[in-house]
Amino acid sequence: MSEPLFVISNLKKSFGEREIFDIPYLELFQGKIYTVVGPNGSGKTTILKILNALEKPTSGKVFFKGKDIYNSPDLLTIQREMTMVMQNPYLFNTTVYKNVAYGLRLRNLDKKSIEEGVGKTLELVGLSHLKEERVTHLSGGEAQRVAIARGLAIKPKVLFLDEPAANVDQVNIKIIEEIILKIREEKDSTIIITTHNPTQAYLLADKVLSIINRNLSETYYENIFQGEIKKGNGIKIFSKNNIEICLTSDKLGRAIISIDPRDIILSHKPFESSARNSFRGKIKKISEIKEQIKVVVNVGLDFAAIITKESCAEMKLMIGSEVFLTFKTSSVQVY
Repeated sequence: MSEPLFVISNLKKSFGEREIFDIPYLELFQGKIYTVVGPNGSGKTTILKILNALEKPTSGKVFFKGKDIYNSPDLLTIQREMTMVMQNPYLFNTTVYKNVAYGLRLRNLDKKSIEEGVGKTLELVGLSHLKEERVTHLSGGEAQRVAIARGLAIKPKVLFLDEPAANVDQVNIKIIEEIILKIREEKDSTIIITTHNPTQAYLLADKVLSIINRNLSETYYENIFQGEIKKGNGIKIFSKNNIEICLTSDKLGRAIISIDPRDIILSHKPFESSARNSFRGKIKKISEIKEQIKVVVNVGLDFAAIITKESCAEMKLMIGSEVFLTFKTSSVQVY
């Protein structure tokens, strides 16, 4: 396996007395797409800023290509290999062309190289026809694509995208998603994206990283519930909206739990197994994620299950169908 591009070690970030996250260890590799998901205020944007050397951690280390970012005399050189596009990017009040050319001019490239760089980048994001348009005349989605193009023009090794589709219409969301996949394919760039949309996260990413209870880890960010853990008949029970989920934990009282949607079994009849969690409900939503199907079932709570296309076809699942969902106590993660 190749050496990791980033290594995070014992990384902590606090604002005052409030600890935002505590990440013991994490590796990120070149040419991959990573999405970071988590609730508002969980620190998604802060993680991007720390990796991009824009904000110092409270403690811990971040290594880029083996160099300690915050203790390196080559910080400017490291920063030149990365670029970040914010959720509400600032664009200069001029043409699309001049905005995209900005970073290239700062690098003192000649006119021909700038023209080639801007032309190729605008073609990649589908905005060649608007190169002489002033950015004030653009839609929100087009403006976001200009910001992405401006970041890409300098050919970064790492592209950070903070909620790139948060304030964008549905047509441009689809275009931006296609651009992200094309960037990875054509540029071999590492792309790290924050998003509040789990479906988008799994659609785009090689790996999804979730922030839950201050920890960042690779997981399916679905079936996250806050509730109360109490003692049951020889086992702990998590209670939420009158739904009781059996689990294995030493914890009592308020807690957050998650169930990996790949661990949930769907069936038309009660599933015969040793699993202690089985609920009957109706299918609320069916969507395709890459080569798999996500089925959302309401049992009093909304549960997402990931199944194969073959299983979905064999079961003839449809919205409104009644199904049973089953999972083991060991599938319930407690935070």
